[in-house]
Amino acid sequence: MSKIAPTLKTEHVDIDGARYETTQFPAMRAYGLLTKLVKHIGPALGMISQMEDKSDLMLAAPAIGMALGNLTEQEAQKLLLDILACTTVDNAGTLVYLSSTDAINGFFSGKLGTMFKVVAHALKVNYADFFGDSSDPAETPGPASQGA
Repeated sequence: MSKIAPTLKTEHVDIDGARYETTQFPAMRAYGLLTKLVKHIGPALGMISQMEDKSDLMLAAPAIGMALGNLTEQEAQKLLLDILACTTVDNAGTLVYLSSTDAINGFFSGKLGTMFKVVAHALKVNYADFFGDSSDPAETPGPASQGA
C-alpha cells in the first residue's frame, strides 16, 4: 500500500496589525476537534466561523456566551489550545506558535476580541469546506461529493 502525502493548506491573515498563519490539521485531527467543537459549542460554531470584523464579533457574542457557559474553565482553555495549535503570529519579526498557555497569554492579554478573530481564522482554514466557505475554486468538492 502506498503512502499518501497530505497536502495541508496554510493561510495567512492580517488582524489588528499582526500577521497570523494557520496550517490545516490532518484529517483525523480535524475530525476529532470538530466532534469536540460540535459537542461543546454547537450553534456558536457556525457564527464564529463566519466572523469577519468587530461588528461580526458583537453579533456572535450571545451565541459565544451561551457556548462558553456550557464549558468549565479547563475545557474552554483546552479547546482554545486545540483550535490554535497550528497557528502562529509574527510578533515584530519573531514567529510565535500559539500552542501554549504562555504564548496565548503573552499575545492576547487585553486583546480577547483579537483572539476571537484569530480563532475564527483558524476555524475557517480547517473547516471552510464544511461550512460551505471554500474560497479557492480548485478546492471545491468535485461532482462525487456535491448534491449528497
